[in-house]
Amino acid sequence: MLTLTTELLMLRTRHPFIIARGGQSEYRTVMVRVTDADGVEGWGEAAATRFYGETLETVQAALLTYAPLLGDDPHQLDAIERRLELALRRNAAARVAISAALHDLVGKRLGQPTWRLWGLDAAAAPRSTFTIGIDTPEMLRLKVAEAEEYPILKIKLGSDRDLELLQTIRGATDKELRVDANCGWTAVHAVRMLPVLEEFGVTLLEQPVPPDDLDGLALIRRHARMPLVADESCVTAMDIPRLAGVVEGINIKLAKCGS
Repeated sequence: MLTLTTELLMLRTRHPFIIARGGQSEYRTVMVRVTDADGVEGWGEAAATRFYGETLETVQAALLTYAPLLGDDPHQLDAIERRLELALRRNAAARVAISAALHDLVGKRLGQPTWRLWGLDAAAAPRSTFTIGIDTPEMLRLKVAEAEEYPILKIKLGSDRDLELLQTIRGATDKELRVDANCGWTAVHAVRMLPVLEEFGVTLLEQPVPPDDLDGLALIRRHARMPLVADESCVTAMDIPRLAGVVEGINIKLAKCGS
């Protein structure tokens, strides 16, 4: 029988991480361990986000519900994940923590990293971005310097200091820039910002308007010459059809969709 144990962690980031709807530097998460009969252990982490309706308390309650459903064979990944979703829908943070732990456990038993289990080539993975949150000009320049090894920067906007942030970061680097407003703009303001973003060489705009404002996204797309990507508007695969033709891409986060 697979057993599940949890541990509450308090994480402190090097810098406060601030976006359009607020920020912090301390995060409470739940470390999840799934152990098989031979004592092999897989690890996962549940990071609850209130924006998506989860808290530390809901994560811990969900994990108690999920624990008896794991069975005894960690290789039955799809079957286990289906049982978890049927038993308690949503609760994505809790489900993805178990999913990660199961994948880790299987990989350890087989002596292979997860990316190899999936038949992927790590060297051919798409380039991702390093995210820089809203901060003072001095801290922005420091963060850009600390991100020296990352070729693409994603800049958090959505405050009344957007122009200052763009000027500061562009003055500190000539790297490719992408922007994420985290629902902080109206559609009209986003359209007005498009020429400004182009002036600073921004190559992609993510989630400028609130999640349900699909008309606003469509308006922005009609005016934008850069790709428009949805994040908060796309929580699970069921959201994808309504975004077809509205945005060019979606931001997939396992902590949003669950697995």
